[in-house]
Amino acid sequence: MIIVFEGLNNCGKSTQIDSLKNDILLNSNYNCIFTSWNSYPDTHAFIEDQKLKDNFSPRTYSLAHALDFTYRYEDIIKNLKTKLDLAFFDRYYFTSFVRDNLRGIPLESLYNLYSFARIPDLIFYFDIEPETVWERAKGNVYDRSKYILGEDISYSNDKYMNYYKYLSEQRRLYLKVLSKEEYSSKTILINAKNSKESINQEIKYHIQNKLRMGGKND
Repeated sequence: MIIVFEGLNNCGKSTQIDSLKNDILLNSNYNCIFTSWNSYPDTHAFIEDQKLKDNFSPRTYSLAHALDFTYRYEDIIKNLKTKLDLAFFDRYYFTSFVRDNLRGIPLESLYNLYSFARIPDLIFYFDIEPETVWERAKGNVYDRSKYILGEDISYSNDKYMNYYKYLSEQRRLYLKVLSKEEYSSKTILINAKNSKESINQEIKYHIQNKLRMGGKND
């Protein structure tokens, strides 16, 4: 089973995944695999180096992250053999759909690029307003890369307004993509402003319900 967590930076999804690691690994008989965006050992250093050197075009930025995803996906899929095998993705191809499309890559091209990958069994989308992201991140937001801040897109000369617009556009596009028929029935919209405890309980409820149903849709 593939379980995906998506959302804007600082939406709280990684915190919830860390909580699930402790909860599931220690208290169940499931074989759990966890992976995160841009983390494959053979590609991570290269991608980060190219970001620092500002060497990416929109197309090479997209293809580099697609390569990272492909390596991780292939390694994980071969280990998903039974209903007891669960793969948790901190970002899936939806991140590419959103970020790369905002950089000018057509959505249809991105859908084709990732067509080899399975549609997830569960998609948790952490919905949050850009204002809340800013409040959570403002202490270190200017230390983030230009790609995280959307500065390579240049919506505005004002750093805050540019980031705000980038976040707003990401949110708009996430909701558009996840409303597609093949994804909407798998998507759980999480109010990312709720307490960590209530979000954790909501996530566990949906995972346990899916497991009881053998991974089938409602």
